[in-house]
Amino acid sequence: MSWTPVAAFGKYLRHYAEAEALNLPALLGTPAPAGAYTHTLVIPAYREAPAFIEDFFTSTLARERVLVILVVNQPRGDSDTAANTDLWQAVTRRGQPLAQIENLQLLQWPPAGAHLLLVDRFTTAQRLPDNQGVGLARKIGADIAAAAIELGAVRSPWIHSTDADAHLPADYFTAVPADCDAAAAVYPFNHRCDQTAIGRATRAYERALNYYVAGLRWSGSPYSFHTLGSAVAVNAKHYCQARGFPKRAGGEDFYLLNKLAKLGVIYTPDSAPITLQARASSRVPFGTGPAVQRIVELAGQNRPYCYYNPKTLLALRQLISAVPQLWPQRAQLRDWLQALPLPGRLALEHLQIEQLFAHLERQSRSAQHCARHFHDWFDAFRTLKFIHYLQNHHYPALPLDEAIEELKRLADMDLHSTMQ
Repeated sequence: MSWTPVAAFGKYLRHYAEAEALNLPALLGTPAPAGAYTHTLVIPAYREAPAFIEDFFTSTLARERVLVILVVNQPRGDSDTAANTDLWQAVTRRGQPLAQIENLQLLQWPPAGAHLLLVDRFTTAQRLPDNQGVGLARKIGADIAAAAIELGAVRSPWIHSTDADAHLPADYFTAVPADCDAAAAVYPFNHRCDQTAIGRATRAYERALNYYVAGLRWSGSPYSFHTLGSAVAVNAKHYCQARGFPKRAGGEDFYLLNKLAKLGVIYTPDSAPITLQARASSRVPFGTGPAVQRIVELAGQNRPYCYYNPKTLLALRQLISAVPQLWPQRAQLRDWLQALPLPGRLALEHLQIEQLFAHLERQSRSAQHCARHFHDWFDAFRTLKFIHYLQNHHYPALPLDEAIEELKRLADMDLHSTMQ
């Protein structure tokens, strides 16, 4: 099915895209060859060994004309470029140059059909601000991908994002159809874990992530999806509407998906999982690497890894189940709030729900409209703040195994009560 970019592209690329995206037409040639590539894939790399890129280009995925955009990046606060220099030199020795402009190089990688677009954001003049890190690196790559799609050089409207520690399944590109109108796709994933301390810690963290998403789903939250940058694909139209990846040193995937969920559906492909390497890391301030490192430290101190108490998710479920009553009670919204269980009510007051009430009183025109306003306000970020408030003031975190079993018990009780 053919797909045509919309006005959001032009506005975004003119006003919000990074400079590298604006240089793409000169790199590819004008006019760019129509449909030269089937897909785009963005990989930020910081202190990575070159084996991951060789693995991709020798896989079946690279037989297609994929445009792989590798953003080799480094923050200004890190002056040791040895690892990134080794990666850059290994890749440029292996690939055959096709074109170069400023900090962009386009390489062919025989016998693969895919091409590699290298982006230098690690040498002295090109380094990233310390507080923008991986978010800016992903944004640079995704902006280039959006520009390639806007030029007509890429057939699929999907911008795929992953990381150097990810092994992509054979059905990775075909799992999201080109004509899928979702805003984003989050692939299933698992970690390759051994019996080392890091392997065990990574397995625990993955269980915690799955527990949280399962709890959100049970609660009825429209934000019940994983937010891993290594397992995301974004529809280019929606990407431009959301103004791209936020330029943050961590959490850029969470914040972009939070925006995209308000623009369209977050789709889960029926594909084989992406396999991620278990490893600790301090390259970003939060996320998988630092979490794994923290779990390793706890294990070394013989302390349990604790996670959200399922009573926080029960409170979330009680809140979301009350949302349909906002419209019938729109003239008495404070009464609606008072009817909630006390912990949830206090959490909402802490989040300044009065601001939402003022908006609902002015703007709501129907029950559906009212619910949409609520969920746009009570988004993934406020959901997390709601849970953190409850954890800090009412329901302390529990050891992960205990939390999982308690959530299962609560979910079973709810299932049994609905069947009676």
